[in-house]
Amino acid sequence: MNHFFPLFKLLLLFFLFNFSAISAKEVRDAIQISSRASSLLPGKQIRYLEDKKGEITLEEIIGGMHEEKFQSGTHDTFNFGYTRSTYWLHFSLENKENRENHQFLEVEFPNLDYVHAYIREYNQIVVWETGDMHPFSKRAIEHKNFLFPLDFAKKETKEVYLRIRTDSTTIIPINIWRVEDMLRRDLIDNFLYGIIMGITIVMISYNVFLFRTFREKLFIFFITHSLFTLIFLLSLSGFLYQFIFSNSPILSNRILIVSINGLVCMGSFFGRDFLNLKNTHSGLFRISNWIIGGLLISFAISFGLSYMIATILISVLGIISFFFFTFVSIYLYIFRYEKVISLYFFLINLFITFAGGVVFSSNLGWLDRNFFTTYGFLMAIPFQMIVFSIGISYRVNILKKEKHEIEKWSEETRMKLNSIQSEIETAGRIHKSILPDGSPKIDGLEIHSTYLPSNEIGGDFYDFWTTEDGQLGVFIADVTGHGIPAALFASIVKYSFSRGARFSHEPDKLLSFVNTSLYKKLGNQFLTAGYLLIDPKKRILKYSSCGHPPIMIFRAETGNLEEFKPRGRMVGVFPEIELEVKKISVQSGDRILLYTDGLTEASNSKEEYFGENGILEIFKKFQGSNAKETAEEILRAVSEHTGTGGSFDDDVTFLLIDVL
Repeated sequence: MNHFFPLFKLLLLFFLFNFSAISAKEVRDAIQISSRASSLLPGKQIRYLEDKKGEITLEEIIGGMHEEKFQSGTHDTFNFGYTRSTYWLHFSLENKENRENHQFLEVEFPNLDYVHAYIREYNQIVVWETGDMHPFSKRAIEHKNFLFPLDFAKKETKEVYLRIRTDSTTIIPINIWRVEDMLRRDLIDNFLYGIIMGITIVMISYNVFLFRTFREKLFIFFITHSLFTLIFLLSLSGFLYQFIFSNSPILSNRILIVSINGLVCMGSFFGRDFLNLKNTHSGLFRISNWIIGGLLISFAISFGLSYMIATILISVLGIISFFFFTFVSIYLYIFRYEKVISLYFFLINLFITFAGGVVFSSNLGWLDRNFFTTYGFLMAIPFQMIVFSIGISYRVNILKKEKHEIEKWSEETRMKLNSIQSEIETAGRIHKSILPDGSPKIDGLEIHSTYLPSNEIGGDFYDFWTTEDGQLGVFIADVTGHGIPAALFASIVKYSFSRGARFSHEPDKLLSFVNTSLYKKLGNQFLTAGYLLIDPKKRILKYSSCGHPPIMIFRAETGNLEEFKPRGRMVGVFPEIELEVKKISVQSGDRILLYTDGLTEASNSKEEYFGENGILEIFKKFQGSNAKETAEEILRAVSEHTGTGGSFDDDVTFLLIDVL
């Protein structure tokens, strides 16, 4: 809306204009406008003044108090970078035609905070106060850029002063437009932005679909990067402020810096994973994580930092990230094997570098403004999307191929595992078949056997042998390890024991025979064994051991648990071994226990063994119970001790013989 100074200010400004008119003309001739001319870029015909403290008033400018501080523009566009200074621009516009002329003055950078225009016409000052820190409704014309109407009478000259201050980069491109030229330019702008936004939205939707299919986090990074890019373009172009946040200038300003942080941060995440740095180069991967860490911090604090500091911070980090990934692309292309993927990224970086350099040079006035310099960066966005899409499609094809190969390998592995499982089950059945079907019935003895392999196939073995005179031989062995090898060796042990039992019933001689027959046949396996021969009539037992755990005898009369471990080396290590024979008397009520180390060495979470004490407690508690009930209580107690619910790390085998 228009604002007119009070009368005394109008009079003062009128005289100031008149007094300064001669000196102003000496400094700069008026810019000629024409109803037949295209848009003008009058930057080189404009004078400017830097007000570092922001204290200079319009009256002082018009009164010529700072005339000597004005400088002549050297480029079509003013670019003062990041500064807290206020800038005054002054120029005159003259309509030499003998007819009215309608033009627009445009400041073509919608992210300037404060843009105040003072236009002298008909001996009065028309004031427009706008900028992206003012509500959109205060603009002279509702447009994403800052437009001011210039209605010239015949042969009229207008004096224009612009006062500009901003926390963002101070870029001031000024255009003088004919109405039809500006409408044509806006049509091109809107058309190109529509294409860019459409491509971006389509690519986001496409990658959301790909993410739902492949669940690859690379797509998340690309989607979020594209979303922030979309927000950045809408904010940078002024559309976001114009159509969404027209009454929230502070929020609109903050969204711009947040979107820059977001797109650089997510772009760095995407670049790191797109180039597969975790697998291709651990050092570069760590550096990329440091950069991303800095970007995440910048993103987090961008909500609270001052606009200028936040902008400078993300600019520095963005430049570091950009050149780092450009270097990485070149490095991987030359020295590594990810040539196709890194080439995509390399081409994108080069193109954006070139387009950004062109736009930057144009903003500095180093290049003349034309269609390419104006829209180069904008056109780089769809190129980036397309190339990234090609790269991601390449990765998707790789993922599909890898997925197919994994599924094929998985199917082959499953078939092999099924075959192995079938073999294991067969081996398990064979191993169980070589174990006794039950315990023999011997007068004067009650026998109960328990065998629990740690998996489907165990390495423990036991067997019984009865003599013609009524004696009972009990053989127990433990092959190290589990699975098919242990089961095969157990079968060999079974065969050797059966042959040895025909040779002799004496424990030392039988075990010596087994040792000789298995010498050098066990490979890396080890075998411990024990053999007990008991005469139930005489109540005398003989026992020999080849490195096997001792037998335990619970004495019913005293309640003590006695252990007997005769000397003897493990089976199959030496060609000949000397074995000790323990001859032990037993009485009615005594309980004999033969076992493998899986029973006593069953441990809990604190690595505490079940041990002999656990067995003694059960024997005392179940002294009057039969062998089967006692065996069941032992299993329950061991399971409770380990806390594994009946599943053990080692085979658990034990034989209980009660003397009746």
